[in-house]
Amino acid sequence: METPGASDEEFVDAVETKDQLGFPPLIKRTSSFDSLKEPSSKIDADITPFYSQTGEKFSENKPTLNSNSQYSTDYSSHKEVDQAMLFSWSSKSLIRKNRKDSYEFGGLEIVQEICINQDSALRTWVLKFSPDGKYLAVAGDDPLIKLYEVACHFSSDSLSLFNDVTYNVLEGHTQPVIDLSWSRSSTFLISAGADCMVYLWRIDNKTPALEFKHPQIVSSVCFHPENANYFLTGCFDRIVRIWNIPNYSVECCYQAPDFITAATFSPQGHFLLLGLSHGQCMIYETNFQEMKLAFLTQIQCKNRKGRKKAGRKITGFDFLDDQQFIVSTNDSRIRLYSLEDFNIKQKYKGCKNEKFPIKASFSHNNMHLISGSENGKVCIWNTFSSWVPCLNPIVGRRKTVKNSSYEYFKIGDFKNAVHGIFAPEIVVKRAQQLITNIDNDLIIGHIVLVANEGKLKVLFNQFRNVKY
Repeated sequence: METPGASDEEFVDAVETKDQLGFPPLIKRTSSFDSLKEPSSKIDADITPFYSQTGEKFSENKPTLNSNSQYSTDYSSHKEVDQAMLFSWSSKSLIRKNRKDSYEFGGLEIVQEICINQDSALRTWVLKFSPDGKYLAVAGDDPLIKLYEVACHFSSDSLSLFNDVTYNVLEGHTQPVIDLSWSRSSTFLISAGADCMVYLWRIDNKTPALEFKHPQIVSSVCFHPENANYFLTGCFDRIVRIWNIPNYSVECCYQAPDFITAATFSPQGHFLLLGLSHGQCMIYETNFQEMKLAFLTQIQCKNRKGRKKAGRKITGFDFLDDQQFIVSTNDSRIRLYSLEDFNIKQKYKGCKNEKFPIKASFSHNNMHLISGSENGKVCIWNTFSSWVPCLNPIVGRRKTVKNSSYEYFKIGDFKNAVHGIFAPEIVVKRAQQLITNIDNDLIIGHIVLVANEGKLKVLFNQFRNVKY
């Protein structure tokens, strides 16, 4: 299935054309759909607190590396300060493991800390890098969307991955920002908020270029990965909409059987996934030539027994590839499914996620996945666990899909909700190249970002090159 070829440049032309028509800087129009006439915050279910600070409903208002054959990686613990290192070494002082034979993240170190909000009560739920790896968008309870530029300033004794001062602050939402999506060119950003509004931004401007009104809270937004002229929105009115930006119209819309709490396209845009408020995952095949969605199946992301068997809200998706994806839910579980047979492949346990929009995501090499937690922990699993229990799995009745083997860490003594992600490959490579430029033996395995207590913390999983 081919997606119509439309580049971000065509989209830019379309927006500029609208500017030439004499519209004001903030274009405020609505679709011709009757249901989009007036936004409404009235919701007849206990779902608004999912996006609330208080739990209550809202009111109206850089040379190349030496050959690997000459070096090995030293994973041993160095508890003293190593002057040859870029940073003080405190391996395994931060990380802990559960049902795992060895450490893979024993070199985690905090290398930078940025204040996101002066009010530590304002939680951050959305951390998204631009596709080109140059910017990080930060959003959450604070209606302001903050953009940080990836700078990678390294010296012999200090480091900063981001500029401490924001690149830009996008102002428009009046209530918490729930979801963000970058265009493929990293030039445009689209946001969804609890104020029933979706805004389209040029990242160099502080005010939105376009706005799209919805009748209720918008929980999800996603650019089509291959065609920047289209994006989807998932709304609490149970309708998923496919929007045409140049035409400023809804191309098609479909009714879901329950509140839409997560929605996304697959990496190639062949599928659309909807997550609902009681654990249902609706899967559609997309056809952008005819502007249709073809229903494929529905997956029940819930336990078979216990107090959570009724199903809990789906909080997010992430794709391992175009055929495998994870689903995060408010039953403190993360499930890996296949689009080939729609069966579960792994079920990850360890984090606590019962009421907030915490979502898991994959590392840059897809070997691990990470998730924050409501008790202050950040958990990291292998995508496919190799841990073998002491008892025979058959005797112990251990399910083959169950993955409770993970590493975790906490920053400080705070036991509130925390969000964590891995930096993409392009950022890791850039950091490693610059470290190599200053003739340092440091190897960066992963870069982890954690948002908690109004602060953004950058951690490097660092090791050393040592000669055989």
